[in-house]
Amino acid sequence: MQIAAGKLKGKKLIYPARGLRPTTDKIRSAVFNIIEANFPDLLESANVCDIFAGAGAVGIEALSRGAASVTFIDNDQITIRYLSKNIQGYEAKVNVIRLDAVKAMQRIKTEKFDLIFLDPPYNMNLVAPVVEKIAEYDMLTVNGIAVVEHHKKEIFPIPDKLELYKEKKYSDTVITILVKRR
Repeated sequence: MQIAAGKLKGKKLIYPARGLRPTTDKIRSAVFNIIEANFPDLLESANVCDIFAGAGAVGIEALSRGAASVTFIDNDQITIRYLSKNIQGYEAKVNVIRLDAVKAMQRIKTEKFDLIFLDPPYNMNLVAPVVEKIAEYDMLTVNGIAVVEHHKKEIFPIPDKLELYKEKKYSDTVITILVKRR
């Protein structure tokens, strides 16, 4: 797994051999291509939150493409060790929170993000409560987006404060992009 574009293009990332389902290079590239084509100024100096960050590939890709800062959230100690190694040299631009996603979000609920990524373990019913908290805590800036990677069978309600922008299917994976308009 490596960074696809930007100033860190080609940077190889390390991750545990088992227990992690990292976003594939193909899907990560597709997501960032969608963002750059549809929200061209979003990444420049963006404040990003990567929930269920794993080894940090998505958040590091955002840094590589111009994000000002990334808050990484994950609750697995082993995964956090890999993430820490992957972000060496960029500590000034990152905040790592080792907590359950909903508890971590409660801790940072007053922060605003231009871009939130969310890629929970599949089929564990984690998408809906986290998307609900994003809306409840009003964590997105106006015209900010949440990118949700989930299994095609995991359907979740879209809160009133967010609207569906786009959905793309990649085999069993679905990328749902939500935007805050008001």
